[in-house]
Amino acid sequence: MKNNIYKLIGVFAFAVVFTSCSEDKVVYNVDGGQSLAGFNEKTLDLQVFNDTDLADPLLEGYDNTVILTIGSTIRTNYDRTYVVTVNDEFTTADDSQYDMESTFTIPAGQFTGTIKFTGYYNPLPSDWATRSVVVDLESVQGPESQVFNPERIQAIIGVHRGCIQRPAENYTGYISAGPATSTPPFDVKLVRVPATFNTWKVDNLWGDLFATAISDPASTGQYPYPAQIKINCDNTVNVFGTADYGTSQGNTGTYNPSSKQIRASFVNSGLFTTSFSTTVDLYPN
Repeated sequence: MKNNIYKLIGVFAFAVVFTSCSEDKVVYNVDGGQSLAGFNEKTLDLQVFNDTDLADPLLEGYDNTVILTIGSTIRTNYDRTYVVTVNDEFTTADDSQYDMESTFTIPAGQFTGTIKFTGYYNPLPSDWATRSVVVDLESVQGPESQVFNPERIQAIIGVHRGCIQRPAENYTGYISAGPATSTPPFDVKLVRVPATFNTWKVDNLWGDLFATAISDPASTGQYPYPAQIKINCDNTVNVFGTADYGTSQGNTGTYNPSSKQIRASFVNSGLFTTSFSTTVDLYPN
């Protein structure tokens, strides 16, 4: 575990007035007086990708790093240092899996400082398990009246392997289990949800299940199942219905990266008066 003391520089970007009672009023002046310090973020997630994924346009500009911000409510006319230590008792990541900046200088007059954490893919668990780096804020250079926010003196950075799944765009869907296995095959198009690596939205994940289930051809096209499909790095699949009548539970499934086939199973409790389970198989076109 890392036990070095890291001297870093920074301040926190807010100026507030805290009042406990009329005779005990403390004013946080941005240019002097009492200062409240702490981490801006209590938890951060650091996904670490291999070189192949890093070359994907989806990750353009990403470099397997994450930024933790530290600061205080005041600014000063000199550079400030703060001391951050790695908490060995609670940290589960080892030295080979991450690196943390050791020295930082923030120019005078600034409110925030940052610490960059870098993750390394190969040493991290191949089962996608998360390792934690727990850091404590020990001190911030400044007025003697420096006060620490007790809820912001510790931060946790979760470090784990990330991935980019690459399913097909167009699929043919089949209901393989549930109350309407005779539902005709249907087209499904996966559209990646913006700002995500492995989540896609679909307009209808079960075709004409409703019309088939009630044996009413006149209901064809009614009650589609708009949903989001998340393909995890371990090739499990989660399904989230996005319609009012699509409340679903137990959404599980699998993804085959070789064939690109997707299987999704879920229990729906919103379409009919009783819940029913359904399994949908998607085969790439």
